[in-house]
Amino acid sequence: MLRSNILALKTKIEDMVLTSPIDGIVNVKVLELGQMLSPGMAVVIITDPDGTWARFSIPEKYMNQINLGQQFEILSNTPGLIYAAKVIQILPFAEFATHTPTMLRDERDVRTFDVKMKLIDAPQHASIITCKPGMYMYLTLK
Repeated sequence: MLRSNILALKTKIEDMVLTSPIDGIVNVKVLELGQMLSPGMAVVIITDPDGTWARFSIPEKYMNQINLGQQFEILSNTPGLIYAAKVIQILPFAEFATHTPTMLRDERDVRTFDVKMKLIDAPQHASIITCKPGMYMYLTLK
């Protein structure tokens, strides 16, 4: 019975150990020592510095300019910061209309496609970590 209790206690302790699926930087510590945790609740918020990416909603009329694996230069709001980025995902379906014509003739609804780009290079005076979650990035298409 004592061995059974020890095994049960060991299992409970193992269930209390948290491990991250990635190596990253802890940005936010959501829970403090002694706080209760509900199932599915975040304990920390982690950023993967090797997985920095930008997401764009590209109008369908520009989709002929974008292909998987293609590289682009994208800009940030920070003056002089230009990043090289590679298209790693294009969702195969369009989003609902993001612009609906109101009074103009011969204008159509504008649908967009979700395009994800991984930052692959940063300027010499900046690192990928200078990009923070939620920052705006700008992509120029012809």
